[in-house]
Amino acid sequence: MPRVVIILPSMGLGGAEHFVNRLMNEFGNVISFLLVILKDEKKEIAITKSSNIVVLRLRLSNSVNPVYFIRQIWSARKKIFRFQPTAVQCFLYPSELFSLILGRRFSVYWSIRGTGNPLEQSILKNLMIRLNLFSANFFPKKIVACSEAAKIWAISKGVNPKKILVIHNFLDKWTETSQSKSRLLTNSYQNKINCIRIGMAARLDPHKGHFQLIDAVANSVDALGLRITLSFIGTDTDKICLPKTITSRESFIDRDFEIEFLGPVVDVSEKAFWFSNLDIYVMASQYLEGFPNSLYEAVAIGCPYVSTSSGNVNEFLESKYLCHSYTSESITDRLLFLMNTPAITLKQDIQKSQARLKIAANPQTVSNAYKNLWLNY
Repeated sequence: MPRVVIILPSMGLGGAEHFVNRLMNEFGNVISFLLVILKDEKKEIAITKSSNIVVLRLRLSNSVNPVYFIRQIWSARKKIFRFQPTAVQCFLYPSELFSLILGRRFSVYWSIRGTGNPLEQSILKNLMIRLNLFSANFFPKKIVACSEAAKIWAISKGVNPKKILVIHNFLDKWTETSQSKSRLLTNSYQNKINCIRIGMAARLDPHKGHFQLIDAVANSVDALGLRITLSFIGTDTDKICLPKTITSRESFIDRDFEIEFLGPVVDVSEKAFWFSNLDIYVMASQYLEGFPNSLYEAVAIGCPYVSTSSGNVNEFLESKYLCHSYTSESITDRLLFLMNTPAITLKQDIQKSQARLKIAANPQTVSNAYKNLWLNY
C-alpha cells in the first residue's frame, strides 16, 4: 500500500485543512497517511478517523526559536523515515522548509498558492532558487499550483515549468445540496425588501480585508437607502478580538448598519444555513488567496458576489463583479454596481461562474489528480 506523508502548518478551520482532511477521507482505504501538524490551534477540524491515518503533532508556536524549530523537525525526521513514505506532500509555509531536512530520499511535492504571497515569494526567490532546488536532479519532484495564476507566478520566479502541475481544490459537499436565498435574485427586490445581509468568512488578518469591507459598507449605506447587516464568521479568537480591533474606527462609530461576529461555524448544516441566508458574499482579501474556498462555496450555491482580484478569481468569476483595486472605494463601487444589476443578469452571471467551477473543482477530477501524483512514485 502506498504511504504518503502530508505536512501542514496546522489543522485549523481554513480551506486548506478542510481540503486535506477530505483527501485523506477519500483515500483512507487505499493509501496510508502520516499527517504531520507543525502547531496546534485552539479550534481544529476533526481529523478523519482511520486505521490508515497516523497523526504526528510537533506543537510548535508562532514565536518559536528557529533552533528549536529545526531540532523538533529533525527529531520528527526519524519517525517519518520509520514510516517509510513513498511520497511527501507539503501544504503551505513552513512545510516546504520541513521538506528540506528530509533530503532526496522521497518523492516530495509542494503545494503553492503564489500570486503575491510574501512568504512564498521569500522562500522561492531568496532561498530555493539560490540553492537551485528546482533543478532537474533535485526535489521537489513536482510543484502543485492551485491555479493557473499560481503557475504563471512560479514560472516568473524561475521555477521549471515542467515541474509545475495545476490541481485545483474541490468544494465541500454541502454546496451540492444548498441553495442561495438571496433576495437580490428576485426581479422586484427593490420594492419588497429594506434590508440586505452581506457576509464574509475569514480569520482576523490584516490581509483579509475586514476593515476595507467595513468602510465599504459604511460608504454604501446612504447610496443604497437600505438597512445593512454585515456578518463575519472566523475563529473563536476573532469573535473576541475583531470587535475590539475595529471599534475605534470612524466607520464603526458612525455606522448606520449592524455588524455581527459569529466566531467559527464548524457544523456543516450551520455553515450551509449561514451561506444560504446571505444576500451578498464579499471576499476583500489583499493578495494572499490561492483558491478562495469560502468565496467559491458561496458562488456554488448561487449567492451574488463581490471580490477583489486576489488569487485565481479571474479564472472562474465574472470580471464585472471584481474590484479594480484593493481599496474600500473599489469594493463600494462593485457593491453599488451589483445592487443595480437586474436579477436575471445576476442569475446568468452566477450560472456562468458555477459552470467553470464545476469543471475545475470537480471532486472526482481533483481526487484522481492527487491519486495519480502520489501513486506515480
